[in-house]
Amino acid sequence: NQAVECAVDECIKEGILTEFLSKNRAEVISMSIFEYDKELEEKKLRKAEYEAGFSDGEKSGHETGFSEGRESGFSEGQSHAAIETARRMLQSNKFTIEEIAKFSGLSQQEVETISSDA
Repeated sequence: NQAVECAVDECIKEGILTEFLSKNRAEVISMSIFEYDKELEEKKLRKAEYEAGFSDGEKSGHETGFSEGRESGFSEGQSHAAIETARRMLQSNKFTIEEIAKFSGLSQQEVETISSDA
């Protein structure tokens, strides 16, 4: 409030809009105070910055989560397919543990574990 009054006084003193400001001093001061509230403007700015940051963070989180989920799902699918291939090969009784490991991509120990579970 005091800053606005000083600014109006300075403008009148410097000859800037002297006649207008002299006649409408009270209205100009009240309108200036009404139009600009530093604290309110800073709150609005902080809120806008927070929302922008939150939105960016949320978007980045979704993208990262989606990417990681897709990779994890793909990896699980490959692992499941390898295990199923090994099971079918074991059930056929036509392949050795070493051959099954080679064709399925599993280790011999993993194939042996599957064999003992079957």
